Amino acid sequence: MELSETRESPDMSNSIDGFTHILPEMAMSSSISSKSQYSQVVFHDLPDVWPTDGDMVCTYSLTDNVLPQYGDKIALFKVGWSMVSEYITFQRVPTDLTKRERLSVTFKAETLPKDDKEIYQLCYVTSGNVIAGASTAFCFHKPNENELMGVEDPFNPGLVVFKSRVACLQSELKKKVEANELLNIRYELLENNFAILQKEIMKSEEEIRTQKQIVAELLEDKKEKESVHLKFEEEVRAQQQKISDLIKENEEQKKALEEQLNTKQNEYKINKEFAMLEALTMKENELTNYVTVLKAEKKDLEERLCNLQIREQSKSSKEKQFTKALNLISEENKTLKEEKDKVLQELLENKQKLLSLISTLRCLEEDKAHSDKRTEEIVRLNKQLETESEEIKNKHEFLTKILTIKENQLTKMENEVKTTKESLKETQDALEKNKSEMNSLHLQLNTKDLALQGHLKEIARLKDQTPAVCEDEDVEVLRVKLVTLQAHHEICEERIKCLVNQLDCMQLDYENEIGVLSIQNDENKAKIKQLEETIASMVKENENNKNSFEASLTDKLLKVKEEKASLSSELVQVRHENKELERALQEAKEGNAALKSRTKVLEYELGTLRSNNSQAPKPSSEALFHQLELFNKNMPNIITLNSFIAEQALIFKGNLEKEREEKMFLQYKIENLLKSDTEMCQKYKEMEMKYNAASLQNSRSLSSESDQLEKVLSEKQELEVQVMELRKNLMGTISVGFTKDLHQQIDSLKAEIAQKDERILNLEKAVFSASL
Repeated sequence: MELSETRESPDMSNSIDGFTHILPEMAMSSSISSKSQYSQVVFHDLPDVWPTDGDMVCTYSLTDNVLPQYGDKIALFKVGWSMVSEYITFQRVPTDLTKRERLSVTFKAETLPKDDKEIYQLCYVTSGNVIAGASTAFCFHKPNENELMGVEDPFNPGLVVFKSRVACLQSELKKKVEANELLNIRYELLENNFAILQKEIMKSEEEIRTQKQIVAELLEDKKEKESVHLKFEEEVRAQQQKISDLIKENEEQKKALEEQLNTKQNEYKINKEFAMLEALTMKENELTNYVTVLKAEKKDLEERLCNLQIREQSKSSKEKQFTKALNLISEENKTLKEEKDKVLQELLENKQKLLSLISTLRCLEEDKAHSDKRTEEIVRLNKQLETESEEIKNKHEFLTKILTIKENQLTKMENEVKTTKESLKETQDALEKNKSEMNSLHLQLNTKDLALQGHLKEIARLKDQTPAVCEDEDVEVLRVKLVTLQAHHEICEERIKCLVNQLDCMQLDYENEIGVLSIQNDENKAKIKQLEETIASMVKENENNKNSFEASLTDKLLKVKEEKASLSSELVQVRHENKELERALQEAKEGNAALKSRTKVLEYELGTLRSNNSQAPKPSSEALFHQLELFNKNMPNIITLNSFIAEQALIFKGNLEKEREEKMFLQYKIENLLKSDTEMCQKYKEMEMKYNAASLQNSRSLSSESDQLEKVLSEKQELEVQVMELRKNLMGTISVGFTKDLHQQIDSLKAEIAQKDERILNLEKAVFSASL
């Protein structure tokens, strides 16, 4: 927006001279109402009187028929103008519009006319020199001495500038408008944050849904695997049944063959066969005896193996015991090393004593005459040493007990210090809260004092004006206003007294709390000092007690070293025995292999004997032997079947174990997912609870603030009705001198209406923020 330009500039006179002509009657009609034929641009909230020392803010709105272009302007005219070139000043209109709502243009106080007797009008002039809108008529007013106020110049701090009350209110209004814009920006930011939070909540809900779907899919997979597992078990059972049926058939065939053999042996008993059979039985008996001998040797070897295994187990248990003992010894070594350092110092002291005794002994050798007395002294010194050693032991035990007691005391004191620190933090937070409340109360008091001062000034001004100017009806109205203002003043005074009493109570409570906290701090500091002193004394006592333990620890170390040496020798012996047992095991295994090879040879010999028997001349025996050979041939097939069944069983067990592991892993995954699901549900419930609580609070605050809004709006409407009635009653019957006083009254009423408007705006903002 450009600066305002006056009529004196030559360039501007050339640019505006081609405007369209408007008759004075049309201009006057446009000054009375903004809804004329030139109402394409509507002007809003123009006052009837405007001060000469304040900037004039012109608010207007464009209809759909008007598009702002470069060169459009708002010009100021005197009412009764006939040519467009009779403008006083103008202001350029902004063209880059984002919203077609209310727009504003400011005329600086320096460019406005100072004549307060003329009536003026604003017109919207397009770039094509066409008037698209006109405002209502108004006049300018020079402020009296009573209306002037001293204000500090913002550009030159320290200087006081006298301005009218309206100009001051206008500057304050600008500041509040800027603050309102900042609040709107904050509101938009809060809306964006709220939208982001809603998106995050939606994302979390989608994640919960996806996790639930994953859990459902995992459960379906689990069910499918269980069904597959059941099918596999059924197949395995069917195979086992088939195998059992085959075994039964083989057994039945074997029984049938044996029965045939028995029957044919009974039918065909020949001497040769009997002889051959007897020879075979003899050989079989010899072989069976030999096999029994081999079995007995095998049992002996197995018993030896068992004994060796038992001895190995006992040795392994001994080794474990030895390792445990070594661990205990290593732990005792650590403790003994600590005691050794203490005992060494005691040994040094004893050495010094022994050196003194040796010196005394030498003196005894030189002085044999006094030998009896010295011997008694030596005995006494030995007794003293024994008593001192006993006292040292007793002190050691006593000090250990004291150490444990004092360590417990230290832990208790540390906990007390932590609690005192936490209480100090809480008291500091409470102090800060009290300070903030005090500051807020002071601000409220200041604002109410300012409001009271304004009311008092208005009361004084009304008292001065009422007897001189107003008529009887006006006097009654003003008296009613005086009564209401005095009542409001009394209410404000009572509120101020209540607030002062509250402040005094708050200050007393604050001072009492500070005194209590200072006493607690002093007590805590004293306790901390005592703790530090006790800790220092404990450290010193511990350092002194370390020296007393060292001598006893050296003796224990020597004993432990001797035990360690004996245990290491025993370990070496056990290892030698283990090696001998391993050699015996290898020999036993080799013997078993030799016995197995012998059994195979004997089985081969049996087979040859049976084949020799099969060469007998009679066909019946040949058929029998042939069947036996077939049976023997089928035996490896049966063995392979049994081995195949065993392998299948092992594979089945392995598969079962794998499936169990997979089940366990799936259960673990499902449990984790269910835990995460419960956690997300809890978070979601917490968010819902917080949101519901906030919504309840907002609804309550909305209801209370809406009630306040309704009250303020009703008061505003009443004031506006009063202003309209005054205007109607005073139209045409008011002199020039009396109009100024009436304008002042109207201005005061408008100021009250503006205050009510500000309250309404604040309440609307509060309602809006609460609704968010």
